[in-house]
Amino acid sequence: MMNDWNTVELGELAAVYDGPHATPKLTTSGPIFLGIDTLQNGRLALDNTRHVSDEDFKTWTRRVTPQPGDLVFSYETRLGEAALIPERLTCCLGRRMGLLRPKPDRVDSHFLLYRYLSPDFQTFLRSRTIHGATVDRLPLKQFPSFPITLPDLDEQRRIAAPLMQLDDKIELNRRMIGTLEAMAQAIFRDWFVDFGPVRRKMEGTTEPVAVLGGVTGDPTLAAELAGFFPAHLEQEGEPAGWTWGTAENLIEFNPSIPLKKGTIAPYLEMAALPTTGPTADAAVERQFGSGMRFANGDALLARITPCLENGKACFVDSLPEGAVGWGSTEFFVLRAKPPCPPPMGYLLCRDPDFQTLAVQSMTGTSGRQRAQLDMLRAWPLAIPPDTVLRAFGTFVEPLFAKITAAAAENRTLAEARDYLLPRLMSGEIRVTAAPGGTDESRGDGRQHSWRSESDIHGQAPPMA
Repeated sequence: MMNDWNTVELGELAAVYDGPHATPKLTTSGPIFLGIDTLQNGRLALDNTRHVSDEDFKTWTRRVTPQPGDLVFSYETRLGEAALIPERLTCCLGRRMGLLRPKPDRVDSHFLLYRYLSPDFQTFLRSRTIHGATVDRLPLKQFPSFPITLPDLDEQRRIAAPLMQLDDKIELNRRMIGTLEAMAQAIFRDWFVDFGPVRRKMEGTTEPVAVLGGVTGDPTLAAELAGFFPAHLEQEGEPAGWTWGTAENLIEFNPSIPLKKGTIAPYLEMAALPTTGPTADAAVERQFGSGMRFANGDALLARITPCLENGKACFVDSLPEGAVGWGSTEFFVLRAKPPCPPPMGYLLCRDPDFQTLAVQSMTGTSGRQRAQLDMLRAWPLAIPPDTVLRAFGTFVEPLFAKITAAAAENRTLAEARDYLLPRLMSGEIRVTAAPGGTDESRGDGRQHSWRSESDIHGQAPPMA
């Protein structure tokens, strides 16, 4: 167990810094501004970053300039969230953000992060939380005196290693999901908004469907698909043979799905929807009362402020086969009409022009404004022949199948990490160095083996 671990004050292991107590003018480029919204599940979410000018960066780093291995955390709202600063990130702290700079001869930075996120330290933080009239906060000045229990430095590194491996794989999958989605969005925009295949034909390019050639690496297939597109645009701007219509021609909005009241079914709350990317948090089982119903292949789009402006949307792909899910009444549900491939509804939700229309359609009192469904249904679209829609599906459906598989793997990896974390931090599971081996993940010349209290009694712990 933890009998051989020492309890020390946090200030003995790391220097504590406070961020600025104001917000600079944000820009579209320059050093990254770390707001508390960038802290997500033990990592920095930098998909939708904000920036500051070089001049403001000097002002906002007078107290401290974050460097690799520093631990940043929130001490107001979103309490308990923390992440490490990675290599090659130029950034400054935002309001309500603190920073711990580990002393490398006393504590491993990754171990410190996992210790910070461990259930017992989170419980301690809650016990020190000051509940205010508007926000809860942690007393930053008291941080150096907070007690923290830890083993020697070598064991810290051994404990952190398997958790790092899981988190590294989760991050790799997350980046792959982002790349796959970007490819699908590029094809959607190229085909149905910019009419790129037609314009390239008009220009006489040898690769009339260039974006497809880049995705498939198959010029024969690209040339075959080029035959589905006309060689000119009509006077109103649509490809020849296409007709102007609306989003409702391709998408069913808020489809009617039966679900008996009182049924236990997968539930997604608004907080489960991401602001970027297609993957929502795992659904939880809850008794159906009233709310929007949906199925795999549907897209969900927040309709209320500020969730819509923040980009909350998702592609539903993790429900049990044949299941009906349900969620907030503040969702719009978008379902692609055949022969449109199922991801069409989600790609429409993420299209910047469609997002702008949704935000501009909002009406209602301040703080309770909602997008208007009739405006979204009426969004103008050039409607292609079915052959084009089916061809579109041959590209985006495999991309989304890979996204679904990677997201499912990440949920399994996260379950394994969440199982291990409290047990490693309590000493229930011990990581020992096996002689003669190597640990490639850390390069420290050790091979790790497991030993747990369950092992002692002849039973292996259940692994996610």
